[in-house]
Amino acid sequence: MSETVRFILYLTTMTVPAIFYATSSPVSAAAGAFAALLLAYFRRSLITVALGASTAVFIAELVLSFIN
Repeated sequence: MSETVRFILYLTTMTVPAIFYATSSPVSAAAGAFAALLLAYFRRSLITVALGASTAVFIAELVLSFIN
């Protein structure tokens, strides 16, 4: 396995769990992760992916606060 692939896998194992513990709800974390994956799939810039994921989490948290 190349050093680059090993490095990417190492970062992935550290980042993915952090995504689901960074918000107050796993639902909003999943919404943010889904938005990030969708934007990255369509090859948007890094800042667009970050802002889109943050916006998705913010909206999900607002919706969840009204539901609870």
